Amino acid sequence: MSCWRFAAVGSVMCLCLGVAVSAAAQQGEGERIGEKVDQAIGRLREEGKDLAGRVREGFEEARATVDRMSEVGRVYARLHWDKALQNASISVDVGKDGLATLRGTVPNEEAKTKASQLAGDTVGVKRVANDLKVEPAPAR
Repeated sequence: MSCWRFAAVGSVMCLCLGVAVSAAAQQGEGERIGEKVDQAIGRLREEGKDLAGRVREGFEEARATVDRMSEVGRVYARLHWDKALQNASISVDVGKDGLATLRGTVPNEEAKTKASQLAGDTVGVKRVANDLKVEPAPAR
């Protein structure tokens, strides 16, 4: 084999070896990139699970708040629309324990009793603390 052919074959072999080494380096780099992507996906999954748990907890807390507000709303509506209490000024608070607290003023003792009865007969109310004051309406 002549020298120039030997040199050409050697050059081609070196070129092929260089391409093979380069491909192996790229494959190694690709594997490292793939591992990094897999790690990032794993972290995102864990953070997603954590976020889902926090959202679920927040939803349960919001639901409990709405349920308590509903009790206040139900008591308030019963008091507000009752004829005997139309001249009353009553605020309502219902705690987590089902205790409805009534504050404000009513025109007479019958109205005070009626407010306690209506609040106590409302779904979600277990007890009533009647802090209403009797203040007759001013004479006109």
